[in-house]
Parts: sequence; C-alpha cells; structure tokens
Amino acid sequence: MTLHRSGGGRGGFLLLPLLLATLPAAAAEPEVKASFLPSWFSGDFGTGVDARIVTLPFSVSASFGKHELRATLPWLSVTTAEPVVLVGGEVVGRPDEVPAPQVPPLPGGPAGSEQEGETSVSGIGDLVVQYEHFFLEGDGRRPWLSGIARLKVPTADEEKGLGTGSADYGGGIGLSQPLGGRWSGFGSALYLVRGDAPGLDLRDTFWWSAGVQARLGERASIHVVYDDRQSSIRGREASRSAGLGFDRRIGDRATFRAALFAGLSETAEDLGASIGFSFGS
Repeated sequence: MTLHRSGGGRGGFLLLPLLLATLPAAAAEPEVKASFLPSWFSGDFGTGVDARIVTLPFSVSASFGKHELRATLPWLSVTTAEPVVLVGGEVVGRPDEVPAPQVPPLPGGPAGSEQEGETSVSGIGDLVVQYEHFFLEGDGRRPWLSGIARLKVPTADEEKGLGTGSADYGGGIGLSQPLGGRWSGFGSALYLVRGDAPGLDLRDTFWWSAGVQARLGERASIHVVYDDRQSSIRGREASRSAGLGFDRRIGDRATFRAALFAGLSETAEDLGASIGFSFGS
C-alpha cells in the first residue's frame, strides 16, 4: 500500500547532494563506463490509445570501490492518436483539464508507417541519477548485496507529456547470486516517492524485477528478466513484462547488447526491443 505525498517533487532535489556526499573523499581513479541503448516500444499501455515510443538513452557510470554512481539522460519520441503523459516510464492518458500540446498531425500515406491523425512529440526526457553501495561483495558462491538510492530530475517537457515536471526519489536493494556453473540470478526492489503532476493524483509506487543469466563462453551471455511496476494511478493494473537479452563482448572495452520485450499485462507494452553498445572495462 502506498500513499501520495504532495511534497515529494521538491524534496527529491535534496537527495542528490546526499548521494554525492556518500562517495569517498579521496578515492582512486574511478572506473568509468558508458552505454547507448536505443529502444522501441509499441502498444496501448492500458490507455486505449495506440502509442509508439522511441527512446535514445545515454548512460554514464563511475565506480569507486564499493560505490557506483550512474546518470541516464534519454531523448524521447512519442507517437500517438491522442496525447499521453509519461510518468516515470509509465504511459497514462492525458488528464482532460490539461491542454494537449499543439503539434501538427503526421502526414498519412500508403508507403509510410504513420497513420492519418497521429501526432508526435519529441525531446529530452527526465534525467535519472542512481547511487549504489555494495554492502556485500560476493564471489563464485556468495551473493552480491547492495543498497540503491534513485532520483529522477524533471528535465523533460511536461507540456509535451514527456514527463510530469516534478522530481521523484526513492531507494531499495539489489541482489546477485551465483547459481553454480555458468548460471547466476539477480533481482532488485525499489520504492519510489512520486512528485506532483498537473491533473493527476499520483501515488508512490513499488517496483521489483528478477531474472537469471547464463554465460555462453568467455565473451557472451543471455538473460531473461521479469519486471513488475506498480502503477502510479490508483486502481490501475501494474505493468508486467518479460525480456530476453543477449550480450556479446567485442574487443577489450566494448559490449554489444540486444533485447526483446513482451508485455504480460494490459498496461505494459505489446512488444519492445533494444539494441546498442556499452563501453568500459
């Protein structure tokens, strides 16, 4: 059970300096990684309005021993027959009392993928900053256990429906457990406090995910993951989906990544895919 907190949007900004303060004052040179994983999702997401969402997220992370700080900033494109709002990755119908963005309809044509009457909005999405501290560093048998703090900075244009215009923040735990041989299990659980959004009565939400990974030799692996995200709208079904991913290391510092996604609830995507690269040791 979660409760809406009207002060969540403003209070979330206080979390960022706290995250930075937890990093060691005099750490060795950090291990830096970056990734670019373009993704595409399609469905009505429980809104009754067909939508196609393209996201081009760029992520960079820095690890300091047991500490890791990650920042992700996406570029978004949302194409729908009627305007929607993205609430921390959740797609919801636009409230009647909030004016729809004034964008021209996409041209229809027998050779094009756009349909007559559709509109498209695009722009920078919300910046997500996440800090992770590993309380327990595992090995071939023992698990890895971490604490997670997360902050969504409202950099997206709320007038276009690319965000709510308020900060979200929260925390949780992460777990990775070797299962013997080439197998390992992983999971995480997060509780997020939602900020205010015009015309929407948002509640705080609980997210969790779990999966297994199998190594295919020294350079490749596959994984399957189940994701369950409680809706920020009261009475709305949680978003549940499954994913199948493949990673292949290329050279010493690059990894090719690809994944397919399928929705398991009315509020999730029908289909999705991502493909891209990560860089770092």
